[in-house]
Amino acid sequence: MTKRRLPKELEVSSPKPLAGSEAAGHYARIAQGRDPLTPEQRSENMRRIKSRNTKPELLVRRALHARGLRFRLHDRSLPGKPDIVLPKWRAVILVHGCFWHGHGCHMGVLPRTNAEFWTEKISANRRRDTVQAAQLHALGWRVAVVWQCALAGRNRKGIDDVANILIDWLYGRSEALSIEGNGQDL
Repeated sequence: MTKRRLPKELEVSSPKPLAGSEAAGHYARIAQGRDPLTPEQRSENMRRIKSRNTKPELLVRRALHARGLRFRLHDRSLPGKPDIVLPKWRAVILVHGCFWHGHGCHMGVLPRTNAEFWTEKISANRRRDTVQAAQLHALGWRVAVVWQCALAGRNRKGIDDVANILIDWLYGRSEALSIEGNGQDL
């Protein structure tokens, strides 16, 4: 049996091993507390990070859909283009990555390299999240936040528990909900 190959444009190239002076520079940057990757490598890594249809978001969407809920995705008419919009309940669900949105869990740890940049970036994301949630509340929408650590990591709840909590919230009267992985839901 022959092994099937992906077309060239779909192949993922594995990183080349570092050799000689390139390896020395790599480890020297780490020792100095700087980014071990070159600016080109870092740029390529950052370019691959998605803001929509992330794995945690897809897990939540599949679980809600399997339970009979129907929803809209990334509604541009609402502040922040929420991940999941449930018009019937006038509710939105935001699926936040712990790192990108500055959650205080084990998955939200800031990098040691370029710390000033990351601190400002994550702080700006948190400020934007707060403003957008307030705007959604002002428009009469209920807001739930599902943190990545509730779905993955050492303190995860699991998708079934998260989906059940969301459904209970939808049928309840609470304006806001935050589902975290450590069992301290707000």
